[in-house]
Amino acid sequence: MRNDKNLILYVVFYLLFSPDTWRVLIGLLAAMVIGPRIVSGSSYSPTGQVVVWLMILALGYVLSAPIGRFISKRLTAGFGRK
Repeated sequence: MRNDKNLILYVVFYLLFSPDTWRVLIGLLAAMVIGPRIVSGSSYSPTGQVVVWLMILALGYVLSAPIGRFISKRLTAGFGRK
């Protein structure tokens, strides 16, 4: 039982300190904010709407690399890790 608890804590802290987690969250936020504005006034098919949302998500992920690294470094510095 102890190993399972440690594994869960390890996964949670790994996700918290990983810059990729923050990049994905920022990409999702960008897609949720910008996506409806782009798709609402257009005559996109459902497939086209999915493609637009995925493109916004991917761009948000790529462009948020410095922000994700900054958040991750600040969190690890707060816990005394280098």
